[in-house]
Amino acid sequence: MALKITTQIGTNRGLTSEAYIRIFRYEVSKLGFMNCWLQVYQTEADANQPAGETPIYKESVSLEIGSTCKIPLVDTLTRTVKKQQLVDYEETIKVPVLDENRQPTGQLENKIVTRKRPMEVDVEETYEVPNLSLIEGQDIFEYGYTKLKEKLVTLYGAENIVDC
Repeated sequence: MALKITTQIGTNRGLTSEAYIRIFRYEVSKLGFMNCWLQVYQTEADANQPAGETPIYKESVSLEIGSTCKIPLVDTLTRTVKKQQLVDYEETIKVPVLDENRQPTGQLENKIVTRKRPMEVDVEETYEVPNLSLIEGQDIFEYGYTKLKEKLVTLYGAENIVDC
């Protein structure tokens, strides 16, 4: 399994429009993610060396792609909880009417003022919780390649990513 990028990308070994990417290792964490380590090559031939030659010497580095692909394995939960918060409320108060010299006239008028007071309100909180069942019962490499392909499609477009 591997993916090929058919548009020009930059690597530490120069430009290529035949970049060949494969997952060579993965790690699943109980914290709710899977990390896939990637190997990037200029061409498929660089990755598939004859016996006795180590393809690691032909590896490239692409800053856009990176050396790992971190895949979240979480569910998002939302729940409503009660919390104390300052809430605006309006209150009508009586204030003295002032004349042009800013002196009280002896009359009163109503004025609406906005104040804050602590109140218990319903607030929605969102949590992410690990969900390893997302990868249960399936080929973990297929899952990893599917997510890697999604990442590469966002970077280079679906027309430029080929399954190998």
